[in-house]
This record gives sequence, C-alpha cells and structure tokens, in this order.
Amino acid sequence: MITKQLNKICKVLVHTKLLPDTFTCKLLYYRKFKKWPNLNNPQDINEKMMWLLFNSDTSEWTNLADKYKVREFLEKKGCGELLVKLYGHYEDVDDIDFNSLPNKFVIKSNNGFGTVKIVKDKTLLDIPKTKIELKSWIAEPYGYLTGEMHYTKIRRCIVIEELLEQDPKLSSSLIDYKIWCMNGKAYSCMCCTNRNIKKHTTDYNYYELPNWTIRKDLIPEHYRNGSVVPKPKHLDEMITYAEKLAEDFPLVRVDLYESNDKVYFGEMTFTCNACHMSFFTDEELLRMGKAVNLSGLIKKTK
Repeated sequence: MITKQLNKICKVLVHTKLLPDTFTCKLLYYRKFKKWPNLNNPQDINEKMMWLLFNSDTSEWTNLADKYKVREFLEKKGCGELLVKLYGHYEDVDDIDFNSLPNKFVIKSNNGFGTVKIVKDKTLLDIPKTKIELKSWIAEPYGYLTGEMHYTKIRRCIVIEELLEQDPKLSSSLIDYKIWCMNGKAYSCMCCTNRNIKKHTTDYNYYELPNWTIRKDLIPEHYRNGSVVPKPKHLDEMITYAEKLAEDFPLVRVDLYESNDKVYFGEMTFTCNACHMSFFTDEELLRMGKAVNLSGLIKKTK
C-alpha cells in the first residue's frame, strides 16, 4: 500500500514540471528501484549514466540524440553509408506531400520515444488522422518529465525514411541490434524482436560480444522470449561501426539494423530509459557499470 502511494506521489511531482531536472531523474530512479542513486560513487550502469548526464560535457548529446541531426555526425565520421534513405524532414506537418512518397515508408519524430509509424501500404493510410497524430508528436517537449534536458533542446521535426524489411520468419518487426559501448568498446548487444508499437510490447534477448553468446540469465525472466536470434551476418561490421561512432564517449548505446544484406544506423542513446532501466538483472547492471571508466573526466561546473 505504501509503495503504491509513493508511486502516485512520485508521478504527481514529476508531472508538475516544477522539480529540478536532477531531482526528477533521481526520483524516477527511486520509484523504480526503491533506493536513491549514488552519484558520489556511482557503481551500476544507471548511476553512471546519470552521473554523466549531470556532471560531464553533454554539449554534443542534443544533436546526436536528434534522429535527423545525427545524420551529419555519421557523415563526419565517414559512416554515411549506414544512413537509411531520407525522403524528407518537416517542421510543419502540413508541408508533407504524401502524394510524392512511395507506397512504403516510416514516419517518426526526431526527438521522442515510441513515436514511430510504419506505413506498408500508403493507400490504406488515413492522412488527415495521421497529420493530427504527427502534430501531437512535435508538440510534445520530450525530456522534461524525465530530467533528460538534452532532448528538450532538440528542434522538433518529423522525419520520413525508407522502410527497411527483413525475413518475417526471424521477427515480425525489424530486428533492433542495440550495442552497448563502454569507453569506445562494444560490450554487449540487446536484441529487440517482434515489436508491437500499438501494444508497447517487445521480445528481448541479450548477447555477449564479440562471440554472440546468449545470456538469458542476465535479463529478468519476464523479459525473456524463449527464442534465439541468429548471429547477424554482418556482426563484425556492426561492432566496427558501433565502436567508431562511440569512440569519443564513455558510455553510449548504438542501435543498428541489418536489411538487404547491409548494415543500417538507427540511433544513439546516452540515457537509456532516463537512467532507470530494468532490462537487466541487478548483477548485470553492476557488471555493466564496472565496464564504464569515469576516471579522468572533468566534472563540469554548474
């Protein structure tokens, strides 16, 4: 009963938007784990993500978390070949010319979480209804309710890209290879399969790198899906690209796809689940944290 009341209080406080971003993030962590994060001596990966969020140089994070602006970063890193074909980006939804788009495409906001619409047959798309939905996406100032202020600085827009596809026998959705990189080295990969955007459900599997060793024991039982994701054909290439994109950061997750016998870029994430993720066991959260070396970083001044 007390736990439920605390959860309600936490939710109300966060939604007031009156709390400092640091306290908002800490409060969400407390709500999830029933303990406060130790930022004086961070140990697990959530604490280290949060320490980096509030104490390190995050000046690049806004552009790299921006699903449109990050394209410039990939070009500068010599990884432009990873970019999914872009059909357009729009700050005004009414500027979208749906007639000029192919029959299949993906629509997403450049700043949000879960704001993705997969269009497999444009003739079935309710355009007026879609426009209302897209306008609600770019009206949402994502980041305030989670303390992730680098997201709030993103200039919001809608991005429309080519629809990537793969063998549906492997997954009902495009397999998302989320590669965790610690101090520029690929550490592990969380595979997301059978994602249902409407129901907010996803199957997860976890693999050690570089050998693609499955570790179901390192994720909570309710996240395990029982199926095994085959080692991707281009795994070595994926690791090389992920490490190149991550080389300047103590901790970042690089999301990649494999489609049409080619590797594609998804996104870069510095604060997974707003620094209170629970996809891993407590033991793995600590093990991942130990792999992140924060020594030598200059703590930013307020």
